[in-house]
Amino acid sequence: MTVLPYRYSLPSIVNTQLMRNDRKGILISLSRITALNNTFQLFAEYDEEYLHYVGQFRVQLLIEWKMYREALAWTCLECELYPDNMEAFVLKESLKNKICNIPKQHRSKHKELPQWKGVAGMFQLKAMIERDILLPMNEKALYKRFNIPVPNGFLFYGPPGCGKTFFARKIAERIGYNFIEP
Repeated sequence: MTVLPYRYSLPSIVNTQLMRNDRKGILISLSRITALNNTFQLFAEYDEEYLHYVGQFRVQLLIEWKMYREALAWTCLECELYPDNMEAFVLKESLKNKICNIPKQHRSKHKELPQWKGVAGMFQLKAMIERDILLPMNEKALYKRFNIPVPNGFLFYGPPGCGKTFFARKIAERIGYNFIEP
């Protein structure tokens, strides 16, 4: 999976809607950036990589809101638009397992993750962590099936007090690992 540079950020209207929990407004704003871009060139200044980032962010929000069918629809579109993106195929299979009535013995060993208890805001960072860390750690069988290597480690960087250790603790909690501080 290509990790997008952190230079990307969402338009301020989306951040405002996130804070107000205006789900409909968020989805409309994200659609204006992505779906309408090709027709009307409203956001011509955005390159394709940014539009891909916005699409991934939309899918992660839909998953967080437990709107799995909508997330699956957008993920299927992602698979069609970017057939080389194997991570999208893994996410598609994971979502299909969540919403289909597949007997448990045939499902991957996916366990329902607790939500981000005690973490307010930081929607973009949480979406990136869900996509780049938690999904690979919890869907190892799907990653192996699509010949995608599971990441071996992650590096958080930033000034003291920005939340690196806090997020490391929360990630360990979400995947059921013990967090050991040196």
